[in-house]
Amino acid sequence: MNLSFTNGVISAGFDRLLTDSHFAAFSNLSQSDFLDMLKTHQYGLTFSKNFEQTMLEEEYKHKLFLESLIDKKHIIFEVLYIKFNHLFLASLLKSFHLGVKYTPMMHGLTTYHETAFIDYIIYDNAKALDFDDKVFLDDLIKETSNLDAQGISDKIIQILHSNLLKKLNTKKIDASIKNYYETYTMIENVLYFIRAKKYKFSYEKVEENILKNSLIDKSIILSYYDLDLSQFGEYLKLHFNDEIVNVFKDTEAFDFLSKVYAKLDLAMSKLLGNFAFDNQTFGLMIYFTIKKREEIIRLKQMYYGVEV
Repeated sequence: MNLSFTNGVISAGFDRLLTDSHFAAFSNLSQSDFLDMLKTHQYGLTFSKNFEQTMLEEEYKHKLFLESLIDKKHIIFEVLYIKFNHLFLASLLKSFHLGVKYTPMMHGLTTYHETAFIDYIIYDNAKALDFDDKVFLDDLIKETSNLDAQGISDKIIQILHSNLLKKLNTKKIDASIKNYYETYTMIENVLYFIRAKKYKFSYEKVEENILKNSLIDKSIILSYYDLDLSQFGEYLKLHFNDEIVNVFKDTEAFDFLSKVYAKLDLAMSKLLGNFAFDNQTFGLMIYFTIKKREEIIRLKQMYYGVEV
């Protein structure tokens, strides 16, 4: 693979991202007009009137663009699309164990043979499933048995991160991919810990579900278990800007969780801003993906009226 050529194509792609003036044009629109405005920017794959579907279609278009530049079996896709792998598997296993109706999401957003996985879990048909994938799914079924919906979701994310970490530690992996993974895991852990504190999860449950290989060590996060969230917010000054930390000044506010989630959702590009100038690794590709997702997040927040 010619990384210089790939990064050249990626650099040109930044011109297709929405600018601040574009976002301004979405302000104060009705939801119907908002969807019409998305059409003018060729968002999604169809003229669907479903906003969430349009957002998933745009994410899928971005993935197809990356796959046109690099082999889709490359580990970077497992790292960049771990969230979608998690959502897909969690939905399948909840259907299997709890009888919850399986709701398919946008096809193609995971790194799996989705149709084969669905046929096996939902319809008990393993004809299209290869041996390694069957072993993986059988292990997942075993590991998530006797758990409630949240427990299934938590267990799957643990397994996915553990499996990915083994690959990142045993292969010669580009440093930017490892950096992104550690930063992403840090944000996931912070979000989980905040939710755990708000809903008073037990220490044992929190300890079990905090993920390894984060920029914030697991032991540091756990040391704040018996302290106020505001104190945890003070600690986060070491890693995030004051804009995020300021949200922790009123942790009892009714919209505290939505505010801190919104700020952390948009934190990645600031934390990994140096990737924007990295033409020697996969950093530029990762940064472009971060900016595309930031664009989608901002549009969602505007559409639903959530503070940006």
